[in-house]
Amino acid sequence: CAAIEENLATLHKVMGRTDEAVVAFEHALAIKRRCLPQEHYAFADAHTNLGYALAECGHYVKALDHFDHALLVEKESDNGAKHDLIALSNIYG
Repeated sequence: CAAIEENLATLHKVMGRTDEAVVAFEHALAIKRRCLPQEHYAFADAHTNLGYALAECGHYVKALDHFDHALLVEKESDNGAKHDLIALSNIYG
């Protein structure tokens, strides 16, 4: 389940195991790719979480790719859910 992987990733991150958090966030994203349409708003959060973990590991180019994808999904999402991604543009913009 993607939610369990995300919870596990968050725990790894809090414990300072950022590399393991990246792997768990990648697993969560892979699960969502199998189960949801690509324009689903849940991908915005998944890409944002993975982006933050990658940035903490020093993988800034990969992180930026995920942040860009999160913003794209947010713009294209047609379900009306709004996520606060403005902080990303302030931090990485």
